[in-house]
Amino acid sequence: EIFSYRVHHAQAHFRLNLLSSLHSMSAAAPNQAQLNQMLESTALRVITGMGNFEMTSPKPQPGTNSKPSYTLYGESEELNRMVILTLARTIHIGGLENNGSAWLKEVVGGIMANTPHSWPSHTQTNFPQALLDILKEYPAVKD
Repeated sequence: EIFSYRVHHAQAHFRLNLLSSLHSMSAAAPNQAQLNQMLESTALRVITGMGNFEMTSPKPQPGTNSKPSYTLYGESEELNRMVILTLARTIHIGGLENNGSAWLKEVVGGIMANTPHSWPSHTQTNFPQALLDILKEYPAVKD
């Protein structure tokens, strides 16, 4: 609890690493409800606390040529929806579609593969065109 309230003071790449670790820990403890609730709550705070220019494609660390990989999505549909909404805000304000379209496609594709879902039409009207084009590649699952 204390850490999740202070997480906004950490640099963006540390928060992305934390988010990836939270998803990994959540998958490793499927039968522990209280632990999963705490992990999801912290992940939600990390996702919603991301600034408009902080959710971008990973950049190589100084002195290396390899890009780090971050897992922004997990098995929770609610958290994955929050990631897509945060990406929509980032694209709208920060212009992510110009310099991170391959990464954006990878993230949205991973989310839709893990938790296929659809968005209401009134929500989609507010999504940036780049995100809508990617979401059209993953048709909604009919029940």
